[in-house]
Amino acid sequence: MKNLIAKIASHSSIIEKPPVLLDIGASQKLNPLWRDIAKFSIGIAFDADDRDFSFIEKQTSDYRKLYVYNCIVSNKKHKEKSDFFLTKSPYCSSTLTPNQLELSPFHYSDLFQVEKKISINTVALDKVLEELNIDRIDWFKTDSQGTDLRLYSCIPESVQNNILVAEFEPALYEVYETEDTMTKIMLYLENKNFRLANATLKGAIQITHQNFNKLFANSFEKKYANFFLRKTPRWCEMTYFNTMENTSNLSIREYLLAWMFASILNYNDIAFTISEQAASIYEDQIFIELNKYSKKQLRGELYSIKSINQGFMKIIDKYFNIKL
Repeated sequence: MKNLIAKIASHSSIIEKPPVLLDIGASQKLNPLWRDIAKFSIGIAFDADDRDFSFIEKQTSDYRKLYVYNCIVSNKKHKEKSDFFLTKSPYCSSTLTPNQLELSPFHYSDLFQVEKKISINTVALDKVLEELNIDRIDWFKTDSQGTDLRLYSCIPESVQNNILVAEFEPALYEVYETEDTMTKIMLYLENKNFRLANATLKGAIQITHQNFNKLFANSFEKKYANFFLRKTPRWCEMTYFNTMENTSNLSIREYLLAWMFASILNYNDIAFTISEQAASIYEDQIFIELNKYSKKQLRGELYSIKSINQGFMKIIDKYFNIKL
């Protein structure tokens, strides 16, 4: 895979217009999946809570260019300041007020306790692109704690429609007041040229924080319970992929990047389809190599131990009604 990434990176279309990777809410870490493509990519990172943000400065040399904004990304073009609620966990801080009524039945509610309200600088996403003289986003990733959709929808339409991968992390319910929930995002993208490629539900234990602490007294028990106990779905990690159906907006560059992104994400079925489509349009040897790689990965998935084990369990369940 690294050899194919190197070939893609050296392609004239990529050298001329390097991939643009945008990460909103990067406080934990810049997307680790970007590590192998960072050196020939332009990174744009945002995070408003600087209590855990020093890592980004250390990673600047990994990117061809990396622009870091320690401020709130806003959908308001002319608003220069905004209220920001610093919560017990930096990863729960938001421009939106935590909805304690919705949070209170769950063990993680204390993470959303507001410790301080501050006024912080804001920047509009379209203004950032204009200032950086960037007319595209290839991989859009956001975990903005409740405002994913309003930030995505304020991007110029021409840029929106040509994004190749879009990642969101919305809640299923309004954990924050007026939150952009999963349903809202799905409805918005339903009529766009995107298809949901993956949705991983995440959850919380439906026990109040107080009772959780009574039941599990020490830190080991808390960690063990948090790992093993059944959780109620509360939020979702969603990945959308461009359908690649609007061919008038696509060049060889977009096909190369789309294949590379799909392969990095292990969406080998999508990567195979992209390479097939590209090979039918462009007489470039590279797409034959990409297609061959995708075929190999798909067949490897089919005959992997994991796949065989899952197939065996389905047969046992179907014909013997035994749950393993």
